[in-house]
Amino acid sequence: MSTRPVRPAKRSEKAAPKARRYRGVDVGERVLERRRQFIAAGLECFGTRGYHAVTVRELCTEAQLTERYFYESFADREALFAAVYEDLVEQLRKDFTTAVLPKAPSLDEMARAGLGAFFKGLQKDPRFGRIIMVEVLTVSIEMEQRAMRATFAFADLIKQMALATLPPGQRQKDAPDMDLVATGLIGSCVHIAMRWIADGYHQPARTVIDTAMMFFAATTRYLGAKAPTSN
Repeated sequence: MSTRPVRPAKRSEKAAPKARRYRGVDVGERVLERRRQFIAAGLECFGTRGYHAVTVRELCTEAQLTERYFYESFADREALFAAVYEDLVEQLRKDFTTAVLPKAPSLDEMARAGLGAFFKGLQKDPRFGRIIMVEVLTVSIEMEQRAMRATFAFADLIKQMALATLPPGQRQKDAPDMDLVATGLIGSCVHIAMRWIADGYHQPARTVIDTAMMFFAATTRYLGAKAPTSN
């Protein structure tokens, strides 16, 4: 019988290399952190000076990072603007939903709460309004199309909320096209907001909200009038 020691079988697979870490933070997290720094820089620069007045170098200065790190996350200046815009739209969607849902099923109360979240958000941070209402329309055709998609998405959100709270009798076949109704309501808000921004937020927020509310209240009354009455 052999007395030679038995060698363990060789492992066929190499262990996956661990992600490199720097000061306790892995590479992926550092990339995300630099991306967040550039988005914050974009909000500040685009929101105070405008898209066309800002260079990549100035964005890097604001972010306190080099151009090498800019191109690590963004193909160009427009790509950063798009990221800033999408962040703001997503925050608006969250704020709107948070304000509206507790007011269901009253359409009037839901509308007032949503308008309050929208207009007070613009007034609280003018950079926000400038980017999503003004600058986005000056960047490129692609950004205009992105803004249009965001508008339609909000219109669809309003439509779904309205349909969920309307009695079955008000969802009849001869009712108005709710896609068009919701888009019209969003359009009224957008243009009121653009005028408010152009006026330097001169009018009190309550006046602006009350003005926009006129369109929503009139729509609610109209939908109520279209509902069939029981004999």
